[in-house]
Amino acid sequence: MLHGAERAQSQGAFVIQYQGTTFAVKVMDTPVPLSHFQESLTHNPDHQLLTKLISGHQGHLIISPMTQAYSGSDALTIADNTMALSYILADQGRPVLDYWNNSGVLVKWSKFVIYKRALGMMFERINRKHADAFEFLPIHLWVKIQTEQLQGGVRLKTDGLKAFAGYELDLYMDTAHTLEEGQKMAQGLLTYARHWIELGQTIVAGQQTALTDDGPLYTTAYSQTDPTFITLRQ
Repeated sequence: MLHGAERAQSQGAFVIQYQGTTFAVKVMDTPVPLSHFQESLTHNPDHQLLTKLISGHQGHLIISPMTQAYSGSDALTIADNTMALSYILADQGRPVLDYWNNSGVLVKWSKFVIYKRALGMMFERINRKHADAFEFLPIHLWVKIQTEQLQGGVRLKTDGLKAFAGYELDLYMDTAHTLEEGQKMAQGLLTYARHWIELGQTIVAGQQTALTDDGPLYTTAYSQTDPTFITLRQ
Protein backbone atom coordinates (compact mmCIF):
# COMPACT_ATOMS: atom_id res chain seq x y z
CA MET A 1 0.00 0.00 0.00
CA LEU A 2 1.30 3.46 -0.87
CA HIS A 3 0.29 6.27 1.46
CA GLY A 4 -0.36 9.90 0.66
CA ALA A 5 0.52 13.20 2.29
CA GLU A 6 0.69 11.93 5.87
CA ARG A 7 3.84 9.98 6.64
CA ALA A 8 3.60 6.77 8.61
CA GLN A 9 3.86 7.57 12.31
CA SER A 10 6.35 4.79 12.96
CA GLN A 11 8.63 2.45 11.08
CA GLY A 12 9.17 -1.20 11.85
CA ALA A 13 8.14 -4.79 11.22
CA PHE A 14 5.92 -7.22 13.07
CA VAL A 15 4.13 -10.55 12.62
CA ILE A 16 0.36 -10.83 12.90
CA GLN A 17 -2.18 -13.63 12.55
CA TYR A 18 -5.48 -12.95 10.84
CA GLN A 19 -8.17 -15.57 10.25
CA GLY A 20 -5.63 -18.39 10.46
CA THR A 21 -3.10 -16.78 8.11
CA THR A 22 0.24 -15.48 9.40
CA PHE A 23 1.51 -12.21 7.93
CA ALA A 24 4.71 -10.22 8.09
CA VAL A 25 3.87 -6.52 8.14
CA LYS A 26 6.39 -3.76 7.54
CA VAL A 27 5.70 -0.03 7.92
CA MET A 28 7.99 2.26 5.93
CA ASP A 29 8.00 6.06 6.10
CA THR A 30 9.81 6.35 2.78
CA PRO A 31 8.31 6.33 -0.75
CA VAL A 32 8.82 3.56 -3.30
CA PRO A 33 10.76 4.82 -6.36
CA LEU A 34 8.66 5.37 -9.48
CA SER A 35 11.02 3.08 -11.42
CA HIS A 36 9.71 0.11 -9.39
CA PHE A 37 6.34 0.47 -11.11
CA GLN A 38 7.39 1.14 -14.70
CA GLU A 39 6.29 -2.26 -15.99
CA SER A 40 2.96 -1.99 -14.13
CA LEU A 41 2.30 1.41 -15.69
CA THR A 42 2.99 0.27 -19.26
CA HIS A 43 -0.26 0.18 -21.27
CA ASN A 44 -2.24 1.02 -18.11
CA PRO A 45 -5.18 3.29 -19.09
CA ASP A 46 -4.74 5.15 -15.77
CA HIS A 47 -1.03 5.71 -16.43
CA GLN A 48 -1.03 9.50 -15.92
CA LEU A 49 -3.12 9.48 -12.75
CA LEU A 50 -1.21 6.58 -11.19
CA THR A 51 2.12 8.25 -12.00
CA LYS A 52 0.93 11.44 -10.29
CA LEU A 53 -0.19 9.53 -7.20
CA ILE A 54 3.07 7.60 -7.00
CA SER A 55 5.08 10.81 -7.30
CA GLY A 56 3.23 12.29 -4.32
CA HIS A 57 3.17 9.37 -1.90
CA GLN A 58 5.18 9.56 1.32
CA GLY A 59 5.31 6.04 2.75
CA HIS A 60 4.25 2.46 2.21
CA LEU A 61 2.97 -0.60 4.03
CA ILE A 62 4.11 -4.10 3.04
CA ILE A 63 1.81 -7.01 3.95
CA SER A 64 3.24 -10.44 3.12
CA PRO A 65 1.48 -13.76 3.87
CA MET A 66 3.81 -16.29 5.51
CA THR A 67 1.35 -19.21 5.64
CA GLN A 68 2.01 -21.76 2.89
CA ALA A 69 -0.77 -22.74 0.49
CA TYR A 70 -1.02 -26.47 -0.20
CA SER A 71 -3.88 -26.21 -2.69
CA GLY A 72 -5.65 -23.70 -4.87
CA SER A 73 -8.39 -23.32 -2.27
CA ASP A 74 -5.75 -22.52 0.37
CA ALA A 75 -4.32 -19.85 -1.93
CA LEU A 76 -7.79 -18.36 -2.42
CA THR A 77 -8.30 -18.15 1.35
CA ILE A 78 -4.88 -16.52 1.84
CA ALA A 79 -5.59 -13.97 -0.92
CA ASP A 80 -8.94 -13.15 0.69
CA ASN A 81 -7.30 -12.68 4.10
CA THR A 82 -4.56 -10.55 2.54
CA MET A 83 -7.09 -8.16 1.05
CA ALA A 84 -9.11 -8.00 4.26
CA LEU A 85 -6.07 -7.34 6.47
CA SER A 86 -4.74 -4.78 3.99
CA TYR A 87 -7.99 -2.88 4.24
CA ILE A 88 -8.03 -3.01 8.04
CA LEU A 89 -4.44 -1.83 8.47
CA ALA A 90 -4.24 0.72 5.66
CA ASP A 91 -7.65 2.34 5.35
CA GLN A 92 -7.12 4.83 8.19
CA GLY A 93 -3.72 5.89 6.85
CA ARG A 94 -4.95 7.72 3.74
CA PRO A 95 -3.78 5.08 1.22
CA VAL A 96 -3.67 6.17 -2.40
CA LEU A 97 -2.62 3.02 -4.28
CA ASP A 98 -2.48 -0.74 -3.95
CA TYR A 99 0.15 -2.94 -5.60
CA TRP A 100 -0.54 -6.69 -5.91
CA ASN A 101 3.00 -8.03 -6.14
CA ASN A 102 2.26 -11.48 -7.63
CA SER A 103 0.60 -10.01 -10.71
CA GLY A 104 2.37 -6.65 -10.81
CA VAL A 105 -1.02 -4.89 -10.96
CA LEU A 106 -1.19 -1.34 -9.59
CA VAL A 107 -4.60 0.23 -8.87
CA LYS A 108 -6.04 3.23 -7.08
CA TRP A 109 -7.05 2.50 -3.49
CA SER A 110 -10.71 3.14 -4.34
CA LYS A 111 -10.57 0.38 -6.97
CA PHE A 112 -8.90 -1.97 -4.49
CA VAL A 113 -11.82 -1.38 -2.10
CA ILE A 114 -14.25 -2.26 -4.91
CA TYR A 115 -12.34 -5.50 -5.58
CA LYS A 116 -12.41 -6.33 -1.85
CA ARG A 117 -16.18 -5.82 -1.67
CA ALA A 118 -16.69 -7.90 -4.81
CA LEU A 119 -14.70 -10.74 -3.23
CA GLY A 120 -16.96 -10.57 -0.18
CA MET A 121 -19.99 -10.80 -2.47
CA MET A 122 -18.41 -13.81 -4.17
CA PHE A 123 -18.13 -15.75 -0.91
CA GLU A 124 -21.67 -14.78 0.06
CA ARG A 125 -22.95 -16.11 -3.26
CA ILE A 126 -20.92 -19.30 -2.87
CA ASN A 127 -22.61 -19.88 0.51
CA ARG A 128 -25.97 -19.37 -1.17
CA LYS A 129 -24.93 -21.74 -3.99
CA HIS A 130 -25.26 -19.14 -6.77
CA ALA A 131 -23.80 -20.43 -10.03
CA ASP A 132 -22.34 -17.04 -10.96
CA ALA A 133 -20.43 -16.53 -7.69
CA PHE A 134 -16.95 -16.56 -9.25
CA GLU A 135 -17.88 -13.77 -11.66
CA PHE A 136 -17.15 -11.47 -8.70
CA LEU A 137 -13.60 -12.79 -8.23
CA PRO A 138 -11.07 -9.89 -8.55
CA ILE A 139 -9.26 -11.54 -11.44
CA HIS A 140 -8.07 -8.20 -12.88
CA LEU A 141 -6.14 -7.52 -9.66
CA TRP A 142 -4.79 -11.01 -9.08
CA VAL A 143 -3.82 -11.91 -12.67
CA LYS A 144 -2.35 -9.73 -15.41
CA ILE A 145 -2.22 -10.67 -19.10
CA GLN A 146 0.76 -9.44 -21.11
CA THR A 147 0.50 -9.41 -24.91
CA GLU A 148 3.62 -9.40 -27.08
CA GLN A 149 4.15 -9.33 -30.86
CA LEU A 150 6.77 -11.88 -31.89
CA GLN A 151 8.38 -12.57 -35.26
CA GLY A 152 6.56 -15.89 -35.38
CA GLY A 153 3.19 -14.69 -34.11
CA VAL A 154 1.62 -13.34 -30.93
CA ARG A 155 2.29 -14.37 -27.35
CA LEU A 156 -0.02 -13.91 -24.35
CA LYS A 157 1.14 -14.76 -20.85
CA THR A 158 -0.24 -14.50 -17.34
CA ASP A 159 1.39 -13.06 -14.25
CA GLY A 160 -0.11 -13.93 -10.86
CA LEU A 161 -1.88 -17.21 -11.63
CA LYS A 162 1.01 -19.30 -10.29
CA ALA A 163 0.06 -18.37 -6.71
CA PHE A 164 -3.28 -20.15 -7.20
CA ALA A 165 -2.67 -22.86 -9.80
CA GLY A 166 1.05 -23.65 -9.58
CA TYR A 167 1.92 -22.36 -13.05
CA GLU A 168 1.65 -19.30 -15.23
CA LEU A 169 0.15 -19.71 -18.70
CA ASP A 170 1.61 -18.89 -22.11
CA LEU A 171 -0.54 -18.84 -25.22
CA TYR A 172 1.19 -18.73 -28.60
CA MET A 173 -0.77 -17.71 -31.70
CA ASP A 174 0.82 -18.23 -35.12
CA THR A 175 1.63 -15.61 -37.76
CA ALA A 176 -1.94 -15.59 -39.05
CA HIS A 177 -2.94 -13.64 -35.94
CA THR A 178 -2.31 -9.94 -35.31
CA LEU A 179 -1.42 -8.23 -32.05
CA GLU A 180 -4.93 -6.74 -31.97
CA GLU A 181 -6.44 -10.23 -32.19
CA GLY A 182 -4.13 -11.34 -29.40
CA GLN A 183 -5.28 -8.48 -27.20
CA LYS A 184 -8.89 -9.50 -27.77
CA MET A 185 -7.93 -13.05 -26.80
CA ALA A 186 -6.60 -11.76 -23.46
CA GLN A 187 -10.12 -11.72 -22.00
CA GLY A 188 -10.47 -15.39 -22.89
CA LEU A 189 -7.22 -16.17 -21.10
CA LEU A 190 -8.46 -14.29 -18.02
CA THR A 191 -11.62 -16.40 -18.13
CA TYR A 192 -9.41 -19.48 -18.23
CA ALA A 193 -7.40 -18.19 -15.23
CA ARG A 194 -10.62 -17.60 -13.29
CA HIS A 195 -11.68 -21.14 -14.16
CA TRP A 196 -8.58 -22.61 -12.49
CA ILE A 197 -8.96 -20.48 -9.37
CA GLU A 198 -12.60 -21.55 -9.14
CA LEU A 199 -11.59 -25.21 -9.39
CA GLY A 200 -9.19 -24.76 -6.49
CA GLN A 201 -6.79 -27.17 -8.19
CA THR A 202 -3.34 -26.93 -9.66
CA ILE A 203 -2.93 -26.99 -13.44
CA VAL A 204 -2.01 -30.35 -14.93
CA ALA A 205 -0.27 -30.92 -18.27
CA GLY A 206 -2.64 -32.51 -20.79
CA GLN A 207 -5.74 -31.02 -19.18
CA GLN A 208 -8.40 -30.10 -21.77
CA THR A 209 -10.44 -26.92 -21.52
CA ALA A 210 -12.83 -25.09 -23.83
CA LEU A 211 -11.23 -21.64 -23.97
CA THR A 212 -12.66 -20.55 -27.32
CA ASP A 213 -15.44 -21.47 -29.73
CA ASP A 214 -12.78 -22.77 -32.13
CA GLY A 215 -12.34 -25.91 -30.05
CA PRO A 216 -10.51 -27.14 -26.97
CA LEU A 217 -7.05 -26.04 -25.95
CA TYR A 218 -4.73 -28.05 -23.80
CA THR A 219 -2.18 -27.29 -21.15
CA THR A 220 1.07 -28.94 -22.09
CA ALA A 221 4.77 -28.88 -21.37
CA TYR A 222 6.57 -25.97 -23.02
CA SER A 223 6.89 -26.49 -26.75
CA GLN A 224 7.67 -23.69 -29.15
CA THR A 225 6.99 -26.01 -32.07
CA ASP A 226 3.25 -26.15 -31.37
CA PRO A 227 1.98 -22.59 -30.99
CA THR A 228 -1.68 -23.63 -30.82
CA PHE A 229 -1.30 -25.01 -27.30
CA ILE A 230 -1.35 -23.19 -24.02
CA THR A 231 1.93 -23.92 -22.26
CA LEU A 232 2.85 -23.89 -18.60
CA ARG A 233 5.50 -21.49 -17.32
CA GLN A 234 7.20 -21.78 -13.93
